[in-house]
Amino acid sequence: MATKKSSLLLTLLLLIVLSVRLHAQDKYEYAVLDYTPSYKLIEISINGKDYKKLKVEKSEIQGDSDVNAALKEIEKMSSEGWEVFSASTGNNGSTLSLKSFTFFLRRKIK
Repeated sequence: MATKKSSLLLTLLLLIVLSVRLHAQDKYEYAVLDYTPSYKLIEISINGKDYKKLKVEKSEIQGDSDVNAALKEIEKMSSEGWEVFSASTGNNGSTLSLKSFTFFLRRKIK
């Protein structure tokens, strides 16, 4: 009888631990911010649902490698709980090989 009680108690404890661990996983929403200085354009996609384009003033851009306009937008987003978890550079796929900067962001869902 004691082994039945102890195995039942261990099984119950295991189920409780597993259910707590499942609920403890963080949930995130994701965003991609793409910046092409030559086009003076910042594009932001959030969760594959929301999309917006932001024009950058020419006076703000110092060259093809100036990422300050994107960093300003990222700073605004970070005040809303977003964090950058990855970034990359590349060309935008055109034959002109224009530089683009891509930032991947996430925010915990409460």
